[in-house]
Amino acid sequence: MNTKNIKPLKSIFIFIMLMAIMPFAEAAPQGSNNSLRNYSSYSKLSSSVLLKKAERYLVNGVNTDSAMLCLTIVTHRYNKNMTDEDKIKVISAYNGLWYIRFFTYFDYAKSYDALITAQHIANEINHSETQIQLNLGCFYQTLAEEGKDEKLMRKALDAYRIAFREGLRQKDSNGIINSFGNMVTVCAALHCMDSLAGEWKQFAATESLHPANLFKYTSLLYKGVIAKEHNDYDRALQYFKEQYPHTSEERDYIRNRILMFVNIGGTLACQKKYEEAAEYTMKALDLSYKFDLKDSKLQCYELLAGYYSKAGQAERSNTYHNKFYQLKDTLLNYQQLASVKDIQFLSQINKLDEQITRADMMNTIKNYIIGLCAVVVVIILVLLVELYRRNKALRINNEMLFNKNQEILEQEQRERQERLDRAGIGADAPSRKYQGNPINESKSYALMSEIRTVLDTSSEVFSYEFNLNRLAQMVNEQPKNVSQVINQLTGNNFNTFINEYRIKEACKRISDRDNYGNMTLEAIANSVGFKSVNSFRTAFKKVTGLFPSKYQQLADKKNRAAEQA
Repeated sequence: MNTKNIKPLKSIFIFIMLMAIMPFAEAAPQGSNNSLRNYSSYSKLSSSVLLKKAERYLVNGVNTDSAMLCLTIVTHRYNKNMTDEDKIKVISAYNGLWYIRFFTYFDYAKSYDALITAQHIANEINHSETQIQLNLGCFYQTLAEEGKDEKLMRKALDAYRIAFREGLRQKDSNGIINSFGNMVTVCAALHCMDSLAGEWKQFAATESLHPANLFKYTSLLYKGVIAKEHNDYDRALQYFKEQYPHTSEERDYIRNRILMFVNIGGTLACQKKYEEAAEYTMKALDLSYKFDLKDSKLQCYELLAGYYSKAGQAERSNTYHNKFYQLKDTLLNYQQLASVKDIQFLSQINKLDEQITRADMMNTIKNYIIGLCAVVVVIILVLLVELYRRNKALRINNEMLFNKNQEILEQEQRERQERLDRAGIGADAPSRKYQGNPINESKSYALMSEIRTVLDTSSEVFSYEFNLNRLAQMVNEQPKNVSQVINQLTGNNFNTFINEYRIKEACKRISDRDNYGNMTLEAIANSVGFKSVNSFRTAFKKVTGLFPSKYQQLADKKNRAAEQA
C-alpha cells in the first residue's frame, strides 16, 4: 500500500474517535481555527456593537476582512418579521458591504447587489434612502467616468438629486453636503452647472447644519466650477486654492484635497499651462499613493498623460499612459479575484454557521453519535476508494500531459533551429522592414517569421519591461501591425502569445536541474518575466494543463529515472 495514503486514514480515524468523545465533554467545543473563534464570539454580539466594530476597522483602513465578517453577520440576521429598528441596522450593514466591495475589492456587481438589497429593505419600512442613493450615484458616476458614458452620468445625477432632496427633508448634514458636492462634479462633467442654481440656493440656506470647514469647502467647489464653466479661469483658481485650509489629510476627508488639486490642474490646463497643471496633478497622485486610492491613481494617470502630451513631453506622457492601462488591467483582474474571494468568504460563513449549530445540538444527538460515526466510516471508506481511483487516473493523466508537453517542446526546439538555419543567422537577428507597407497575407507570414526569429534569439522576451512596442521596434514594424499579425496567425493577443514563450522556457528550466536546480519556482517565474507567482501559475496551467509544482514533480521523476537507467 502507498504510504502516502496512511496519514489521511489515520487522521480520519482520530477524527471519528474525537466525534465520539465530544458529546461527553463538560464544555462546548472550541475550534482552533481563528475564523471560527471570531465568528463564534462575534455572533453573540448585538448588531449595534458589530456595526461599531466594522466602522472602527474601516476607519483604520486595516482588517477589512474583520469588518466584512461583522457586517455579514448583521445582514444574515435579516428576516421580514424583525423590528424596523433592526432592519435599519441591516440596511447600514449592506451599505458597509457596498463600501468594502466597491472601494476595496472593486467588485462592482456584488456592490450593486448590496445596494439594491438595502433599497428593498428600506422600501419595506419606508426608511430614508439618502445614503443608498448617494452610494448608487457614486456607483453610476464611477462606471460613467470609466466608460465615458453620458447616460450613466445622468443616472448618477438623478440619484444624487434624490439623496439631496431626502437629506433636506431629514435635515441630514452628511446627506446634504455629500450629495450637493457630488452633483457639482457630475454637472461639471455634463457642462450643465447652471441647472444647479436652485439646489445651490437650498444648500446655502442649510449652512447652520454643517461643520464650517465642509460647508466652506463645498461652497468654494461650486463657485470654482461655475467660474471655470464660464471661462473665468483666474477666479476659478482663486476659489479652488481657497479650499486648501478647509481640507485635511485625514483618511475620511483626503478625497476633498485630492479633488482640489485635480480641479486646480484642470483649470490651469484650460489656460494651456500644462506643466503647472501636471505639477498639481502630481500632488493629487502623491496623496493617492499615500492612501492607496486606486481609483484616484487611475484618474491622475490619465490626466498626466494628457497634460504631458499637450506640453510636448511625449516620453512622460507615454509613461503615464502605460501606467493607466496597467492599473486598469490590474483592477479588472482584482475584480475577478475579489468575486472568488467573496464567494469563498460567504461559503466559510455558512460553514461556520453549521459548526455553531452542531455544537449547540451536541447534547441532543450524543446518543446517536456512535451510530453516526459508523455510517461516516463506511462513507469515508467508500470515498477513499473512489479518491484512490480518481487519484490514480489523475496521476496517469498528469504524466500524459507532461510527456505531451515535453514532446511539444522538443518539436518546437527543432523547428526553431530550422528557422535559424534557413535564415542563416545567429544570436543577433537582423530584421526586415515592413513600415509603410500594407500587411497582406504573404507579408503577414513573413512578419510572423521575423517575430518568431527575434523571440527565438533574444532574451528580452524574459524581461519584465518587454512589451508590444519593444517587439515592434525589434522587427521595425508598427505595433498595431505586429499585434494584428499575431492575432490573425495565432488566434492570441500579444500578452497570451508572449506568455506561451515564457511558459515554454520555464518548462525547460524546470526540467534542467543541472543549471536551474537551485532555483525555486518563484525564482524561475521571475527569470522568465513574471512578476507575480499567481499569474505564473495561471498561465502555466493554461499552457501546459499542469500546475508548476506538479510539472516539477514529474520532471524530477523523469530525471531520476534517467539517472538510474
